[in-house]
Amino acid sequence: GGGVRTVRQTTVRQTMRDFFVGLLVYPFMLLVGLLEALLGFLLVLAPLCVHLATKGAPRSYDGWFSVFSSVPCGRRAFSSLIGVIAPYTASIGATLQEVSASSVTASMPDRPWLRNPFSSVH
Repeated sequence: GGGVRTVRQTTVRQTMRDFFVGLLVYPFMLLVGLLEALLGFLLVLAPLCVHLATKGAPRSYDGWFSVFSSVPCGRRAFSSLIGVIAPYTASIGATLQEVSASSVTASMPDRPWLRNPFSSVH
């Protein structure tokens, strides 16, 4: 009946709105993410050099993560490196929050372009 049509029209409207918002906002958010990762790489250079000189190269992901997460934007920079290895992670803008030998905790922003036509996260 009419109720289904209203829900469908709302879903289509919301999907179209999200699509156009994504077209306008996505390039800006991409630039902000790239600048944040670049800043993280620049800020982690000194601590990374000190760590390499005093303790050698970290032997695990959690060791590298602890060096990167010691500086502002370092988590974003480390997440960008992981995004090179796992491209889907880079495409959704996930940021690693914790890394240990047995688990990883990540977060991702809720952006319209990360949602499918059913308004759920891909």
